[in-house]
Amino acid sequence: MHSSPHHDPRSRRSAPSLSVPPRRRRGRGLAAVTAVLVGGTLAVPVAVSAAPAADELTALESDVLGAVANADFSGVYDFDRGRVTEQVPQVDVAVIELDEQGRIRDRANVLVSRDYPDGVVAPIDDSLSSSSVRWQRWEQNRFDGSGVYGEGTDIIPGREDAPLRYMSTYPASLLKSMAAFGLVFLSDHGAIDLEADYTFDGVTKPIQQWTSEMIRMSNNTSSQAMIKMLHEVRYEGQTGIEFLNDELQRLGLTTLQLQGTSATTGGGWSNGGVSMTSFDTARLDLILDGGSGGVLWTTDAGVDVASDVLSEEGRDWLLDIWSGSAYHWMLDTGNFCGWTTPYTGESQYPAVGIPAVVPESSLKADGTSTIAWAGSPFASIDVRPCNETAEVTYYNKYGLTYNAGSDAGIVRSLEGKDFRHYIIAVTSNLGYRYGDEELAATGNACLSNESSFCYTDRFPVLAGTIDAAIAARGAAGPVETPEPTATPEPTVSPEPTPSATSVPTSTATPGSGGEGSGADPSEASGSDAASGSDGGQATGSEAGAADDGSLAATGSDAATALTVLALLALGGGALALTLTRRRRTAGE
Repeated sequence: MHSSPHHDPRSRRSAPSLSVPPRRRRGRGLAAVTAVLVGGTLAVPVAVSAAPAADELTALESDVLGAVANADFSGVYDFDRGRVTEQVPQVDVAVIELDEQGRIRDRANVLVSRDYPDGVVAPIDDSLSSSSVRWQRWEQNRFDGSGVYGEGTDIIPGREDAPLRYMSTYPASLLKSMAAFGLVFLSDHGAIDLEADYTFDGVTKPIQQWTSEMIRMSNNTSSQAMIKMLHEVRYEGQTGIEFLNDELQRLGLTTLQLQGTSATTGGGWSNGGVSMTSFDTARLDLILDGGSGGVLWTTDAGVDVASDVLSEEGRDWLLDIWSGSAYHWMLDTGNFCGWTTPYTGESQYPAVGIPAVVPESSLKADGTSTIAWAGSPFASIDVRPCNETAEVTYYNKYGLTYNAGSDAGIVRSLEGKDFRHYIIAVTSNLGYRYGDEELAATGNACLSNESSFCYTDRFPVLAGTIDAAIAARGAAGPVETPEPTATPEPTVSPEPTPSATSVPTSTATPGSGGEGSGADPSEASGSDAASGSDGGQATGSEAGAADDGSLAATGSDAATALTVLALLALGGGALALTLTRRRRTAGE
């Protein structure tokens, strides 16, 4: 169904005051400690640290914490189990707010997990880093219950005594951002000619075309090509991929790691070697943005990280590619302009989220998206009416697998609109296994042409609430460099949190790794572009051959599912989101 465009780019309901988190259906404290009966004994989880007191939070930290509470991620629907999720999802939200000169005005990092069901503010230190968190690698089995939650491999060694802990989710195709930066890092050192051609699997294309397909369409084959090239390039005795990983560490982006990939195929993306936390991802995008042109942060090792980490030519090259991203469907949802479903009422679904323009380069002459496939909403939605009411640009890269959903990018206000300039990054375990309860009848919303929406509506609700708060501040007011948030003292930690139940392995494993392509689904590649697993639920990366026989278990139309999976395998994206959550409760 296609209705007239929704004219309020922020939400379908008024946003609550962000200084006071709104009512939630599941009331739990920030430092909740829950006892779980396991094997006849009472197992007590880690006593997690409370968030800083409300009067210690910056304005943006209060805004993001309130937006997280408003989104209510504990209410997402698990299509795999056919009910609202029993486990609080893992959601990592980071925002860096800039002023008109590009100087950092404020920053925030909020984590949601079973340790912090209502969200906790991760303090940001003097080096603009979330060093107060013990970051652990994603393990799907531990999350689902067949392993002990809270025990795992550290991403950064030596933080065993950190006051906060968080199992960082697989970044999905967001990882392709690191590969693109690696190309420019090496080009700036004379090791790569970005105007040259590269041949992969018998196909020769300009490096710029490979990279554009990797970012704009999230194409997995193109991503394999560029990662393979990074393995082949040599600079000062290192491979390009080694140089990239070392450079990210030198810049203090210690949780950004593109390791364990195959030098032969460019694939092999896995949870064990690939990691991206949201705040470090936001800082990477801050480098792309350029900020004020001066020093952005200073690492603990004394390295001044400034905008000149990228050459002007390299930054322009990347920004041109980022500006044409075709997939606007998680934090902003322009691809779903004015769309409704039989299950969600007359208002646009999903919500608008960040009120961003969908790039004209990603549209056909009739205003529909180039990512459209036959029978999908995209095939009939003219996004131009929403572009006319848009308020910002959003240069973004998204990620999507069965158990991972992510989006990150740069937001800038359009001329004449309320000022905002900020970086936002969200990573989570909420891939297309999850969605909204209103769409339960579809079997899986992502695989059904009744929806074709591959995330939960809570994401655009979250992003739209944050955007509205930043827009309300506008350009007025002096820049006040935020003081580092006080780091909570570590608490005594008894036993890690066991999970009370085990989630059975899903029979629906669209292991296609790429996220949609805008090309003919029949051309989908069956190559195993990524061998990683997200824990037995589905492949943890976005490539690989889809298990056609498993689709019957999804309850979706087989032809629809195969079409979607073919798109995912070819590489591309996800679909666009918007802004407000449509969870209807009494009194709303």
